[in-house]
Amino acid sequence: MKIRPLLQDDATFLCSIFKDNMEYYEIFFDSENTLSEWNNRVKRFLGQDEVNHFIIEVNANNVGWISFSDTESAARELCILVISKENLRCGYGTQGLSWLIEKSKADNMQSLLLNVNQNNARAIQFYQNFGFEIVGEEIVPECNEAVNLAQYKMRLSLM
Repeated sequence: MKIRPLLQDDATFLCSIFKDNMEYYEIFFDSENTLSEWNNRVKRFLGQDEVNHFIIEVNANNVGWISFSDTESAARELCILVISKENLRCGYGTQGLSWLIEKSKADNMQSLLLNVNQNNARAIQFYQNFGFEIVGEEIVPECNEAVNLAQYKMRLSLM
């Protein structure tokens, strides 16, 4: 497995991941959007300077996407960790999150933060297995005006 910086050419792959996981990513796109519209929205998301994006790659094939930002002094926020549908349960999410935890420790971060959809029980359990704890909840108004997403705020101490 290799984790490499994301390229603008990866937008189509990212759109396919969102479409495969639509129940959790409807906040970004409604189901009526064409692939071209999805590509444009992903490219705008990728243009946010404060977010670092990486592709999880296995044997030169893209299998996942991980992105994070440094949100406050000594804290890092996991923005996205998503694995393509055909590569779920192969350990790539575990390896990607392990990579981010080690990178965060090496960068002297004290904690790793994330928000997770309250309806995504599999993801919540995944993060809890790493030691993340639920520290709050919020309703997040997102890109799709029809959706207010109920999320748990989770935190992992790196100290």
